[in-house]
Amino acid sequence: MIADQPNKHWQERNEALLQEMMDAAGCSDVNIRKGAFYATPFNWKCPGCSRGKPEISRVDSGGRLACIIVGHHDHFGDRVAEVLHGSDWQVGLFIAARFVRFPRTLMCEDCNNIDAAAKVRARARKCFSFTPFEISLFINEAPNRPHLLKPGVADIVYETAKVQMQMICDRIKEQYGPEVIKEILKDTTL
Repeated sequence: MIADQPNKHWQERNEALLQEMMDAAGCSDVNIRKGAFYATPFNWKCPGCSRGKPEISRVDSGGRLACIIVGHHDHFGDRVAEVLHGSDWQVGLFIAARFVRFPRTLMCEDCNNIDAAAKVRARARKCFSFTPFEISLFINEAPNRPHLLKPGVADIVYETAKVQMQMICDRIKEQYGPEVIKEILKDTTL
């Protein structure tokens, strides 16, 4: 089947790359999320830090090679879905997709983790998420280590992003009324 050939190629190339990375690190075991690792090309680059798989890998506390790619998403969409449709998540997420700042994106675990740290530093709402581009603005990245926050930059980026968030909130208020947006934003401050 033609559609399966690129995935098989990716798998073979990723398996070879993973073995090369394990050999270089002196590891005999790995800590990866296989679905995301194998669903991306061997030469994939994180959209936040622009590091490839060899640069996001490092030896974890268990002595395994960690090379973790995760799905990063706008948590505001989760909150909108919860308020608009409660337990009917499929309908809620379908509607909420119109009110997010960015689509679900595969990125390295370091970028996803620094998003949480930056939200605390900037005193952002719990339901807020930085976009991959915004993350790229406030990180100091280097191969094979977690990111560091650039002092004061996450605060500035958050202040800029709040303008876009306000426009989204205004759209929700227009379509669903002021009480809905109050409920969405209730109890979501850090």
